[in-house]
Amino acid sequence: ELHPQEYRALVANLAPWGAHIHQRDGFDLALALTPPTPRRGLMLIDPSYEMKADYAKTLTALREGVRRFATGTFIVWYPQIQTVESTQLPKRLMTAAGAASNGWLHASLTVARAAPGGFGMTGSGVLVVNPPFTLAAQLRETLPWLAKHLSSDGQGKFVVQEGRPTKPAAKT
Repeated sequence: ELHPQEYRALVANLAPWGAHIHQRDGFDLALALTPPTPRRGLMLIDPSYEMKADYAKTLTALREGVRRFATGTFIVWYPQIQTVESTQLPKRLMTAAGAASNGWLHASLTVARAAPGGFGMTGSGVLVVNPPFTLAAQLRETLPWLAKHLSSDGQGKFVVQEGRPTKPAAKT
């Protein structure tokens, strides 16, 4: 976290739980710490996407992270907004995750319609690289309820997709 106030809040709330909090660019830090020792871990990539460059940085971080740590679990969150970058990001993430040792899972939840002019967030999604084997079933059970109850008109929708590795996993 780069913002000083948010950094202090994270330290106060997460450090007691053993989390390591860094006041540094997350994209740089993620690659500096990959692969971890021992070679087990989860990386959450959750940029603000306020700058268009965040989309490319997210893809680079995921590709390089999977290359360095093919057995690691990576979770990438993204907003559903009416921009080219946001619309194309899920497919690009799935392609970037192709070398993961245990495949990927993509889930999205849409709870609103785009406002006139295309402004505003309509939902969000995640790509999970090397997901727990029970996650897809749990999401398929939970997301219909969330789509119905969180949507502004009761007509929300969801997607759950799974992908297998496209090539042999790199040794880590």
